[in-house]
Amino acid sequence: MSISLDIAASGQTMWVLSAQTLQSFMVGFGNVMLLFLLLVFREAMHANLLPSPHLSNRIWALLILLAAWCIYWTVRLVRAFRLPD
Repeated sequence: MSISLDIAASGQTMWVLSAQTLQSFMVGFGNVMLLFLLLVFREAMHANLLPSPHLSNRIWALLILLAAWCIYWTVRLVRAFRLPD
């Protein structure tokens, strides 16, 4: 009886650790998305203040940085939850 309780407790502990890990990943992703949206908003506001409104090339740099970070984040997320060999 105690063996099955130990296994159940171990499984529940792993579930809690997995939930905490996933939450920390999602908080990090949310922070980066908020920063990205604020920077894009800043670029849009700056573009609308110009006599001839147009977005600068910085918007492309922001998109490339976001794409690179999303790839990095996805790789870390998959590695954190991969199955043991």
